[in-house]
Amino acid sequence: MYSKTTKRIIVVFVLFLLLSITPSTPSQIRYNVIDLGTLDGYQIAQPYSINNKGQIVGRVMNINAQIDYRAVLFDSNGLGLNKDLGTLGGQDSAALSINNTGQIVGVAADAADRYHATIFDADNPQNNIKLVPDMAVYSNNDLNEIVGWICYDATPYFERAALISPNQPDSFIDLGTLPGYITSQAAAINNIGTIVGLVRYNSQDVEYLYDTRAVLFNREDPNRNRDLGSIDGYDYAAALSINDNGQIVGRANNHMSLPFDYAPRAVLFNTNEPDKNLDLGTLPGYDAAEAFSINNRGQIVGRANQSSSGYAATLFDPSGQGNNINLEDLIDPVLGWDLDAALCINDYGWIVGWGGHPDSSGAFLLIPIPAGPADFDQNGKVDFYDFAIFAAAWDAAFGDESYNPACDLEPDGQINYYDLEFFVDGWSPDL
Repeated sequence: MYSKTTKRIIVVFVLFLLLSITPSTPSQIRYNVIDLGTLDGYQIAQPYSINNKGQIVGRVMNINAQIDYRAVLFDSNGLGLNKDLGTLGGQDSAALSINNTGQIVGVAADAADRYHATIFDADNPQNNIKLVPDMAVYSNNDLNEIVGWICYDATPYFERAALISPNQPDSFIDLGTLPGYITSQAAAINNIGTIVGLVRYNSQDVEYLYDTRAVLFNREDPNRNRDLGSIDGYDYAAALSINDNGQIVGRANNHMSLPFDYAPRAVLFNTNEPDKNLDLGTLPGYDAAEAFSINNRGQIVGRANQSSSGYAATLFDPSGQGNNINLEDLIDPVLGWDLDAALCINDYGWIVGWGGHPDSSGAFLLIPIPAGPADFDQNGKVDFYDFAIFAAAWDAAFGDESYNPACDLEPDGQINYYDLEFFVDGWSPDL
């Protein structure tokens, strides 16, 4: 076995070697598509959230009634074993977020048709937990903290961003707003407990619905909430997702004139220097875009907008160089899918969203096709994350604590140069 110093030299050498390799041309088909289906009696499905276990939640809709909604836990295998998550005794419900512990949160109606923030029990909907009334929730973290907004019964009516602590599920913390603004909404919370969202003047001013400011909430002191700014040429913004590294994405837009001309741009916010917020661009032929989700690897998904041709689910270039990808170009065209919006991406690159298909409810799951045996995390490319896994197992033999059988690419019970050759051959970080 090699000394720690020798192993370190080998790993550094291989790192420089990998940096010098030009990735091979990728196959055009990069993702498998799974039709998530719906529930009996419901025609349309919308998945909103996927965790790192591949569990997916959202809602289904019955357009033959007066639009009934029902929260659902989707079968990620596409076998149709979707679970109705029930309500609180009323007609409607929607599941909007699932964390990595499997906690599902959303909103549901009680028998009096009053809506409550809700924790859903996937195994027994009779045990759904009624939380704060008149509150919609958008996001929960692995600490089981829940954020969204509370509706105040006042004149004029307004909403406020709110946080529910797992220690006090029957109450909430009002996260406040920004000076000069009335309404606020919390859109996302990460596992550090950082909360982002938006503020607006008045939620009843429909023509100014998108006249919002992106905000970083201060859960300890609402007077210290921070305006995240916008981008050059755009007056307004909204923060819609935050990862555990503190990276925030969303949209920027203008209130151009009445009638409202809505042409947003996808944004990666710079929390320390708002004047350096990054315009993520759009797709060729499209004039607008929105970023809906960012995972802990910095991968960003959303949609591109075009007034004449509709929407396109998009994987954004986080550098802002405009090398954005229409996800529809990376699936088998024979399948007949129109991918309209990518709503959420987990840390393994699995993407959920909705679109059009002649024989489908419209809900889809995209799973990256593994880029060979060295794609240890199965995210569709062999990159530095895989290299870190390989390096951790380097020079280990069967029976050693650091031995990883997945890294034994030339299976002989040792992680050595023979395995390294296979790894280098599969190197594809830019795919």
